[in-house]
Amino acid sequence: MSGSSRGLPVPARVFRILALLLLVFQARLLVADLVSLPGALGICLLLSLAGFGLGRTRARLWVRLAAAAVLPFALRWTAFALFGLAGAAAPGPGTDGLYPAFDETFYPLLPLWFWAVASADGAERSRNFAVFEAGLDLALLALLLASQGGFRITLYPHPSLLAAAAAVLLALSLGTLAALAPRGSGRSPGFPVRLALLFAVLALVLLAFLGKYAEGAASRGGGLLKPTLFRFDLSRYLKLETEISLSDDLVMIVRKDASDPNVLTRRFVLSEYDRRGGFRPGPPEPGAPESLPREPGSWDIPAWEGRRSLDQEYWILNLEPGALLAVDAPVSVAPWRLEPGSSFASAYSLNSRAATPDLPLLLERFDPDRTPPAFALSEADRDRYTRWGEDPRIRDLARELTRDAKTRYEAVTSVLSHLRENYYYSLKPGAAEDGNQLAHFLFRSRKGYCSYFAFSMTLLLRSLGIPSRVAAGFFLDPDSAVLEFHPVRADMAHAWTEVWFGEYGWVAFDPTSRKPAPGESFTESRGTDPALLESLLREILRGSRDSSPSQGSGTVAEGNPGESLRRAAAWILRRAWILIPGLWLALATLAQAVRALRLRLIQDGRRRLLAAWESLEDALAAGGIRRGRGESIFDFAVRLDGMRTGAGEEGWVALARDWERIVHDPAAPDGAARELEARIRRRRGRVISGVPIPRRAAAFLDPRPALRPLPGGSNRRGGPR
Repeated sequence: MSGSSRGLPVPARVFRILALLLLVFQARLLVADLVSLPGALGICLLLSLAGFGLGRTRARLWVRLAAAAVLPFALRWTAFALFGLAGAAAPGPGTDGLYPAFDETFYPLLPLWFWAVASADGAERSRNFAVFEAGLDLALLALLLASQGGFRITLYPHPSLLAAAAAVLLALSLGTLAALAPRGSGRSPGFPVRLALLFAVLALVLLAFLGKYAEGAASRGGGLLKPTLFRFDLSRYLKLETEISLSDDLVMIVRKDASDPNVLTRRFVLSEYDRRGGFRPGPPEPGAPESLPREPGSWDIPAWEGRRSLDQEYWILNLEPGALLAVDAPVSVAPWRLEPGSSFASAYSLNSRAATPDLPLLLERFDPDRTPPAFALSEADRDRYTRWGEDPRIRDLARELTRDAKTRYEAVTSVLSHLRENYYYSLKPGAAEDGNQLAHFLFRSRKGYCSYFAFSMTLLLRSLGIPSRVAAGFFLDPDSAVLEFHPVRADMAHAWTEVWFGEYGWVAFDPTSRKPAPGESFTESRGTDPALLESLLREILRGSRDSSPSQGSGTVAEGNPGESLRRAAAWILRRAWILIPGLWLALATLAQAVRALRLRLIQDGRRRLLAAWESLEDALAAGGIRRGRGESIFDFAVRLDGMRTGAGEEGWVALARDWERIVHDPAAPDGAARELEARIRRRRGRVISGVPIPRRAAAFLDPRPALRPLPGGSNRRGGPR
């Protein structure tokens, strides 16, 4: 590939400009409230075209660099001149607003505008630069997405979409390389196939990484349930988004005693907090596991006062099969083996210690200074559960709300009442000008959904030194219960606050207001389809309660074809890093063995010579030397003699002449053909011995030569031309 170019091929231009537009889109996500996406893409496209034109000139390097620095501002001046003409033709606030709107898009992404001009100029002048840019684009994408590390996806609603964006940029970079690859004799005929294989391998690596990311996200809080495209995920409800939407898809069915007043079933708790990263899960707590175990089990929990035993059943439909939920503090669990063809992903029974109705009376008398040592928090736990970010406005508000409180319970209920009575429920909290969504909620907008209320109450209490944490799960609507079964929909996902009360344990408080924000209306949920609910309840009631060990992370029905297919696909993807290479090795070995057997069965001497020369050329190709298209075998031999490649005492030209003479002479004796075949085989052995082991391995794993038709026709690669 030469350093200079007569201009990029059109496909390469298209691929590289699409990659640049994708980078602009990623950068725009970082400043979404400022930058207009159509405007940003338009500026990028115009400056790229200007850069292409600059690259076609004969200007010196310093002139082109200066032009790359000036052209973005020249575009701005041109745009302002056009706005001036538009304002003169149609004066008014609409045209006056064009100037600040353009600058809001122009200045935040100014480094990208310089790069759009300079990279287009460099790519047009040098294909080497275009190749370098294809790799640099991936590095720029990683830089733009650096904030998404630590399993904290904020730019996208789902990790899979981030992975898709990376895959698209990877495909565009590979497409650019394919378009820039040299043509003719210098290019391997299998280049497109190898490029496709490279993309497949990188895609598998990306899938494997995404799987690991999802596992990490489940444990670190980036996705409070293991993220998938097809199951409900709590993570979006535990971020302070500017706007969310609700779905009424059925996610599970819960059975519990109708007389029990507890209506919150918990999936995760968020104990860690910092102002930059927000709330996230902390270290695993002793006691119940966070995922459904494969075997029935029980665990010891402190003998908290004000609790009673509560039996529950969970039938998981649209959650991760390994999800473990419980009302209050779980004590024991028994996973069930579902019947073949079950509609459920998993099911289990569970016993927990749930709060009694008279617990508030006990809490009124709670004195943290008299907490028995067995129920006291360690210093590390106390520090974790009282970390609040040191925002003085939060502490000032908390002190104002609790100035008349004489006990911890009064302080907690004062904060609870303030949030419920003075704030509004809203699915469109709006965006904070300074990016601090929580402060925007507390001190300005006073409207948000459950996460805003739970985060606020937890931080207000923590600022007073009261250990608190955020809990995430679902609200069980008593009015929707049928025969003690509670259908739980996605729009019942909820977050609340839990406060530490010593010998009474963690106690739940739900601060979310029931008052809708002024001017907002909510679409009434359709509820659960009665026919679907009846069908599922019939299945539950007629099913067995077998607590045999479950399969996988949950008790998944083996008889459901769709679920079985999903499990099989998940199993393969999790092990793709070893299954794909192993399968490839097995197929390559089989293909080579079958071809060797077929060659041994050839009786015709001429066909055996054709096959021998073909295998010799394959050995040379493994070392990077290929016969060019239109190049005769004799010319190829002359070139090899000039390169002194594996010739030994006998030159390539002599071998090629003997080969051509015997192949073209039907009357050539069989003995001469066999002797020449042996010479070719020896020559192949010398060539192979000089090929590096990695290249030999790559040639062995390439199944295409083994899948070629056996030589013998005059139109074959090894035959006369």
